[in-house]
Amino acid sequence: MQQLDVRGVSEMPRKNALGDEVKRMTLRLPHDVYGWLRENADKHGIPVSVYLRLLLRDIMRGGADA
Repeated sequence: MQQLDVRGVSEMPRKNALGDEVKRMTLRLPHDVYGWLRENADKHGIPVSVYLRLLLRDIMRGGADA
């Protein structure tokens, strides 16, 4: 299992050092799922956590890529 911290997908807001609300979730993913996310994130030149957040956002919005 691979552990991945993702911001923007949790319903439990927290405050950062500046006092801004930050939503964060920690996911435990099987290595093959993490590998797929990593491969696609690398293609776009972004971190895995950002790619996952964008993917989840598109799925929740019913996007064409979902």
